[in-house]
Amino acid sequence: MHNQKTAARAIKVGGQVKWISERNDILGCIDIISVKGNSKPLFIQCTLHTGVKKRLKELAQCEWPFEYVSIQLWQKRDREINIKESNGRELVDCGRIVRGELYRKVKTRGQKFGIRGGLAGD
Repeated sequence: MHNQKTAARAIKVGGQVKWISERNDILGCIDIISVKGNSKPLFIQCTLHTGVKKRLKELAQCEWPFEYVSIQLWQKRDREINIKESNGRELVDCGRIVRGELYRKVKTRGQKFGIRGGLAGD
């Protein structure tokens, strides 16, 4: 059971109908679900840089079966989106999106992580 609500509601203002958006999270904390082939479903929570603590509390309220799902937090800050992935204990940086380009953290020789560009489907 989740607390999903309608995306918007109509109200009358001065004889006109206006639409007011409302919260519409899946399971109370997920904004996007991505499923591709036989891979684990990816649950994504999106937030502005000022709302991270609140979003982390929302994610912590659910018991996630990490062997079956992946959880990411996408944090918008200035003109880029930082992507963090949960391993059940902490959030780990796994990439960023800058001007529509996805840069993923990948292991390389001689350094712990490097940044590689590419599209989300790569």
